[in-house]
This record gives sequence, C-alpha cells and structure tokens, in this order.
Amino acid sequence: LKTVKSITAVSMHLTPTDFAQAHWIDAIGTTLKHYGVKPIDHLLVLHTENEDERTPSSVELVAPVDWRDANALITRSEGRLTRCELPAFPRMASTLHHGHPSLALSAYQALGTWMENNAYTIVGPRRKICLRLGAPLDDALTEIQFPVEKVA
Repeated sequence: LKTVKSITAVSMHLTPTDFAQAHWIDAIGTTLKHYGVKPIDHLLVLHTENEDERTPSSVELVAPVDWRDANALITRSEGRLTRCELPAFPRMASTLHHGHPSLALSAYQALGTWMENNAYTIVGPRRKICLRLGAPLDDALTEIQFPVEKVA
C-alpha cells in the first residue's frame, strides 16, 4: 500500500481501433514531443473499473505535465488532448510487473489475491504506470495500481 498525490495531466482517449498500432502508448508521447513538452513524471494508462485488461473498450493515456503546459497543450492540440486531474488516494494497492505489458495478468491476479486476503475493495479506476518502456517490450517495467479502501 502507498499514498499517491494528485496529478495534473493531459490525456488522450484511445478506442480499440487505435490499439492496432504497435506501440499505442507512444501516441501521447509523440504528441507531447511535437509541441515541445516533456512529461514531468511517468506516463499512465487508465482503465475503467470493471474492464477486462485483454479486451479493453477504451483507455485514457495520461501524461503528467506542469499545469501551464497542460493549458497550452489543450489549446494547441485542437481537441486531441484534454485536461486530466487524477485525485490523490490515501491507499493505493500497488505491484510491479517486469516483462511485456500484455502479459501482466499474473501481476493483476497476485494483487487481487492480496487485496481479497487483506479485506480491501477497489474504489476507482486502475492505473498502469509505464516505469520503463522501450524496445524490446519484454524488458518493460510496469507498476499496477488500484485505489482501495478497507472493507468494514
């Protein structure tokens, strides 16, 4: 468990059509580069609370940026990027997955088992944080997070 601070960011909504791209996580990074803005922290992927990891209906790619950069990016990107404020959470269940991001099922299962065994319930969308991404993807490092509360 850990505490996470709120995050000011820009986000890009992707649908299944966008997932056909080989490295769809790079879509937001490429857009930021185009406008000369560097994220101030790792890129995130947000999934809806009950969505299946293997067949998502959509995802939000999130890039933490300075609030001034967020305002400028939203204006200049002509609707491709939107402002995103991720809330702080006092309890975030978290684990790391080393390997191809598409093979993270065992990490999700382990975290789910831990939450169940320790009487926690999920209270918001899960986050995947791309700590290390690049070629080859088999060496990627991903942090998986679920905001949780203790079950009464």
